[in-house]
Amino acid sequence: MNSRVKTCASKLQFELFPIAPFRLDLTAWVLKRRPEDELHQWDGEYFRRVFVVQGTAMLIEVKQVASGANPRLQVTVPHPPRLNNLEEDLIEILNQVLGLNIDLTSFYEMSLREPRLAELAIRFSGVKPPRFPSVFECFVCAVACQQLSLHVGILLLNRLVETFGQSASGTQQRAFPQPSILARADLDQLKAMSFSTNKARYIIEMARAIETGEIKLSDYANLSDADLKAQLTGIRGIGNWTAEYMMLRGYGKIDAYPIDDSGARSKLKKFLALNSDMDRQELQAVVNLWKPYSGLLYFHVLLYLLAEEGHVK
Repeated sequence: MNSRVKTCASKLQFELFPIAPFRLDLTAWVLKRRPEDELHQWDGEYFRRVFVVQGTAMLIEVKQVASGANPRLQVTVPHPPRLNNLEEDLIEILNQVLGLNIDLTSFYEMSLREPRLAELAIRFSGVKPPRFPSVFECFVCAVACQQLSLHVGILLLNRLVETFGQSASGTQQRAFPQPSILARADLDQLKAMSFSTNKARYIIEMARAIETGEIKLSDYANLSDADLKAQLTGIRGIGNWTAEYMMLRGYGKIDAYPIDDSGARSKLKKFLALNSDMDRQELQAVVNLWKPYSGLLYFHVLLYLLAEEGHVK
């Protein structure tokens, strides 16, 4: 993936060239998950989010200006701060968050051999497996949604962002709170937002552990899937579902499917017309048929349900 950069006094603008196929709309919706998510903004043309780069919050706008065999994105920072290597940092962030340089050729080839997968792969061709910009953010998002509907979990996250997120120049949007900020929060603040006592404790404890260096989530990135899951589930607040969710959306392990996610299970059963009484082991066997792309199945089924609701075309 290459880029071209253009700067002026009021904005920074550059282009990115994802590996084809790529569709920004689909990838943005996989990031949003639900319309009520206020962190990831998608208006049908622009994807907008506030990121923290070198300690500074800034609004990033992304627009797809070419598709087909040569997709091209235009990235704009309306009020760029004066930071060294800003373009390089932003390119790295967007590459991770939007999955721009992930080549899914082998996934599409595999999908042709499986009619049920082919239906999804063709319909949603161009979606990339996105990731949160940090594993910490992924952890907090997972904890917020534990044992709750995705709708309610996202409302909790909206409150967290509104209260603790850094504001960016020229916008009312805020960034996701950094560990250094949440490490100074107390239980009562999070409980006032309707986080349970345990969830509030997990989030604050993780933020403090990251700040002190007791836990370095990035150090786990090169572990095998089995070792990564074992390492994660050894942390208080992380069970099987949270670990699998973090593996997929935090570490980019696209063969991970959060099978313990009740919403994911129901979506899978609905799309594949599976027996509603199938247990976890039976569903896992179905998901394993799509390895090493089980996580892509998760994203495609999410888009299938969003399309049924009229959010995705």
